[in-house]
Amino acid sequence: AAVAAGVQPFYDELGRAAEGVIGPSQWEAHASFSAGIGPDAFWFLRNFRKQFRRKPEYTAAGSFAVGLIFKECVRRAGSLQDNNLLATAAELDGYTFYGRFRLDSASRRQVGHRILLIQWVRDHKVLLPTGNIE
Repeated sequence: AAVAAGVQPFYDELGRAAEGVIGPSQWEAHASFSAGIGPDAFWFLRNFRKQFRRKPEYTAAGSFAVGLIFKECVRRAGSLQDNNLLATAAELDGYTFYGRFRLDSASRRQVGHRILLIQWVRDHKVLLPTGNIE
């Protein structure tokens, strides 16, 4: 197992030595979440590839999802004031293509998103069942 295994450069660097390695990933395009906020994963994947001519890593997907959450909070709050946006975010419990967004009411930490597990098999990532990994 390796923390860095969830990104393509891990395999690019190690090649066949990466075969069988398991690691965490924040997002994989083939892990489908029913997006109630924003577009689905296939839309994101298609448009990212069109724009950048490569597959997105979870870092790009997470960044785009942040924008979707921000846009949804602005829409619901009707304001750009920090306090209003935070109060709106604290009440938000929904899904983007990236996964669930929900903040803990006391700490304001993101507790809705779940980590995925992948394993490198014949030069691509295979999604593993995760149970309740947090």
